[in-house]
Amino acid sequence: MTLNEQQRQQFEQNGYLCPLQVLNAGEVQHYLSCYLDYIAHHKQRLDALRPNQQYQVLSETHFVLPWVYEIVLNPRIVDAVGTLLGPNLLAWNTNWFSKMPGEKTYVGWHQDGTYWNLRPPTVVTAWVALSPSISSNGCMRVIPGTHRQPMMLQRETYIPENALSRGQEIAAEVDERQAVDLNLQPGEMP
Repeated sequence: MTLNEQQRQQFEQNGYLCPLQVLNAGEVQHYLSCYLDYIAHHKQRLDALRPNQQYQVLSETHFVLPWVYEIVLNPRIVDAVGTLLGPNLLAWNTNWFSKMPGEKTYVGWHQDGTYWNLRPPTVVTAWVALSPSISSNGCMRVIPGTHRQPMMLQRETYIPENALSRGQEIAAEVDERQAVDLNLQPGEMP
């Protein structure tokens, strides 16, 4: 899925592009089934871990699970990211951020470039929804344009419910009135 010039400009201006359909219904059903099987297989271990420690089970899965590797190599995802970053890409991280019904898990306000300590922060997160991710169930939220501002200081809170491993959060007040909800249906990504 090569992006057009209008989409590229929207990404450059806002720091996100949403939604992009990258998986069809059959792919979503297959990968959701694989994910739920993976979670069920590791349920006892996941239940014993706080959300900020679940990365031990939910990250870097593209190295060991062929079905996750398939998602990472999906041509519609790779082409969209390649349109933004160029052809020489490295998928260096995968992570599952699940918010199951009734859980208090959340992801604190952060900037990926700061969180990952990248200099320069030339990175794109290709976040793919396998189930509806909407305002009412805790979808991803962003503040448009903050990627063009200097990187913000972050603090480590170690709040167990923050799914980021060290509870990283921006160390300044975030004006959530500026936030945009990235509502996604299964198979879409921002």
